[in-house]
Amino acid sequence: MNNSKWKRLHEPADYFGPQEDRKRERKTQQLCRQVYRTVSTALAGECGDELLRDLTVACVEAAPDASRLIVKVYGASGQEISVHHVLERLERVRGKLRHAVAGAIVRKRAPELVFMVIANPVNHSRGEVEP
Repeated sequence: MNNSKWKRLHEPADYFGPQEDRKRERKTQQLCRQVYRTVSTALAGECGDELLRDLTVACVEAAPDASRLIVKVYGASGQEISVHHVLERLERVRGKLRHAVAGAIVRKRAPELVFMVIANPVNHSRGEVEP
């Protein structure tokens, strides 16, 4: 057997090259869309908190990968909201939201959810994942 042919069949780049990166990126984007929908639904009613019900999910981004996701939210009514109070309430329901996400996705582990309150969703349009 030709030795160069054998090496060619087992090059790591054949298994972990750009194609694998594209697949991983596509799967991460898919996960972000699923989390977007799930958290949006949960905040709208399942959490039972008036302050959280008024929030809108602007986007979900991987940070730095699919094991940890940043969920960016803003007040939908246009009223001033206290970032501290919103983050405090989101922290209280983090487990419930992560449980909802775990039920909506097909993965061994549910990603860690990190919340960020943004003032203006227009400024955060680059790289967002929306439905």
